[in-house]
Amino acid sequence: MRYAEFFWNPTGTAREGRLPYAQALQGIRRAIADAQHDHGIVGRLVAAIDREASPRD
Repeated sequence: MRYAEFFWNPTGTAREGRLPYAQALQGIRRAIADAQHDHGIVGRLVAAIDREASPRD
């Protein structure tokens, strides 16, 4: 594998309240950087949309 896309729902993370958005993003970005450094795998984040969430969420 040389490339991976990570689909992530940022609003879901915030809504569940288990992990603050900034902390979750930092962890994912770190994992992507580690994968590239350690294994040469390039990764990208793709924001997913939770269509079941209300506009307030």
